[in-house]
Amino acid sequence: DPRLLAAPMASLPGVGKVLAGRFGAIGVHTVGDLLLHLPFRHEPPSRLCSVSALRVGETATIRVRVRSCSVRGTRRRNLKILEAVVSDDSGAVVAVWYNQGYLEEAFSERPEVLIRGAITRRSGAARFVVQSHEILSACEGGLHTLGLVPVYPATGDISVRVIRGAVAKAKDLAVHLVDPVPARMLASRRYPAKRDAVLACHFPATEREARVARDRLAFEELLLLQVALLRRRQREQQHSA
Repeated sequence: DPRLLAAPMASLPGVGKVLAGRFGAIGVHTVGDLLLHLPFRHEPPSRLCSVSALRVGETATIRVRVRSCSVRGTRRRNLKILEAVVSDDSGAVVAVWYNQGYLEEAFSERPEVLIRGAITRRSGAARFVVQSHEILSACEGGLHTLGLVPVYPATGDISVRVIRGAVAKAKDLAVHLVDPVPARMLASRRYPAKRDAVLACHFPATEREARVARDRLAFEELLLLQVALLRRRQREQQHSA
């Protein structure tokens, strides 16, 4: 039922009027708009490993529990650093977040987290510099940390992380997307249906799947443009006859 895609953004769980307004500022007013707000790239997949298996400079994801945390200032007035000791059965490491002091309250309950980042060494001390994280009590299935992580066009008022979360809540509605490309044409090119292509753009299993999905949606756009031009030409011919 394509009418379900016309539902306003505020109808999605966790998206109130204020956040819906921020989505509107980037042209996303309905659930259908959100599903078609496609990522422009994907962060490459990282290795899921234990703390003891981390290698300096390599991006990896670890599943750990927060043991302690604190926020400290720096010489730069606008920069604060949150440091947390995190551990799994293999060992412990200090994880570092920049300008995310608000996490101190969430981490005070010592949650289990997935964190994606890389180990660095300065003055002999190892630090795991965090790129993204997920608190597993509110887990989104590795949305921000595992596999090919989608990166969306965003603004200062709405983060890529928020967009990812909203898309994950709306993904089941992709079945209602209308596919204007004839099935025979899709089959001849071995292209997926529109709903599958859109979901593969957001949540691809492999880089190839993401590439095929983008090609399929670009083909649809080109096809619709050609049809529109043909109809316009036919109308002009009728008027001139």
